[in-house]
Amino acid sequence: MVNNDKELDEIFNALGHEIRRNVIRILGSKGARSFTQLMKDVGVDDSSVLAFHLRKLRRLIRKNEQGDYELTNLGVKAYKILKELSLGEERKEEGKSEEVKVEVSRERKEGEVITISDKISLTLTKDMLMNWYKEGKKVVIEDVIKLIIEPVSREVFKSVIKGIYDVVTVYAPRELSAEVYEKCMDVGTIKFYEGKEPKVKRRGKVSSIIIDLSGISEVLSTIPQIVTKVTTALSKQLEGMILGIKEGEIYISEPIFKEIKTPKNLITTIDIEGGLLKVMNSDKSYFKVLKSQTAPLWDLDIDYHDENEGSLELAIQSGAFEMCLEPNVTLKSLSLYCSGGALNVDLGNKVKESVELHIEGGLSNIKLGNVVAEDVGIKLDGGLFRGEFSYGTITRKAKLYATVQGGVLNLVLRVPKDSCVKVKRNVYGGFIKVSVNGRTVSAEYSEECEGPIIEVSIEGYEGIGSVNIVKE
Repeated sequence: MVNNDKELDEIFNALGHEIRRNVIRILGSKGARSFTQLMKDVGVDDSSVLAFHLRKLRRLIRKNEQGDYELTNLGVKAYKILKELSLGEERKEEGKSEEVKVEVSRERKEGEVITISDKISLTLTKDMLMNWYKEGKKVVIEDVIKLIIEPVSREVFKSVIKGIYDVVTVYAPRELSAEVYEKCMDVGTIKFYEGKEPKVKRRGKVSSIIIDLSGISEVLSTIPQIVTKVTTALSKQLEGMILGIKEGEIYISEPIFKEIKTPKNLITTIDIEGGLLKVMNSDKSYFKVLKSQTAPLWDLDIDYHDENEGSLELAIQSGAFEMCLEPNVTLKSLSLYCSGGALNVDLGNKVKESVELHIEGGLSNIKLGNVVAEDVGIKLDGGLFRGEFSYGTITRKAKLYATVQGGVLNLVLRVPKDSCVKVKRNVYGGFIKVSVNGRTVSAEYSEECEGPIIEVSIEGYEGIGSVNIVKE
């Protein structure tokens, strides 16, 4: 059934959560399902939660021509494995499924799970970690501005810390770098230190941004400048940290280089959970891995359907990377997911059908120079996002949907001068400013003309944002 150990590892890694197992079961038993149908079938109320788990299943599921989700060949194998496990347990003990027994035994082994959240500053001392380790407890850290981890053995850290989520800055011992990268999700910056304790400034760059956001009127007028400066500064800081650059040292890279044979039309998916990725244009398409002090975690998968079309999937968890594409390659669709680290994209390639961006954390700077896609979707749940999209020739209508549920958004849309701009802005929480050629517009704004229509729909629940539409 499964061809090799690599396929088996991918299946079991992907099916390590009940939601993902249920998604595979539903797609296997019911066939293709839409995102909305999957939310209802799986019983998930939060769309961002389901989107996160679907990304984890990227090798087992795919979107068909109708935009619905279906199983890949590997996903079909995973579904058969789940069926066999369930049947085996039914024979062994009627009425109890394999997944329930596994979950119960795991809880007994791991013991109590403690969640620590909503802290401005939190220090995990060596004594705290050792006590939890002796008691067999697991700890989840979430919604913390500054987290400091004191030195402890790798075994203790891995056994105690179950996950670190939605943290602005993490200070950790350098010897725990690999383990910290593995546990972090939706983390803005990770700073490693040597010795017994870090040198932490009371008013660092990230902290000062949070304090400055209390002046609402000032924030709305300075969002573009804030995001530009912070994204640039922290991206450089993160790059230096990942490459292991110390002050006064010069880092000599020894790149792992892989040339990419690109078809005329490329379906591109990039998922970055940590580390650093730069995507740009060059006369040759290639992928470069820069060595870091810890082993970089990445996965590049290219599927050539034929000489005219293919798909490229890139997933990154740690390390520093660079990818270049030839300018004449058309991106049939572009999907970018960022939950941590730094992502810098500057492409002039034509984006033909759709653009999908889901930013949950980290720093993202996305510049697209030739968008002709009719549908562009942006979902911002956290982190800092700066985008600049230049629209090419639009035949009839182009739509952009943006949902801001957290973080800071700075978006510039450059559209043809003869286009008709229509804006619909619904803000339920947070602050969103929309302007056309520098002039702030109302919640519902519409232009009448004979040119192509640019529809911009913005929904704000938390966070702050600025959208500037420039006609040129």
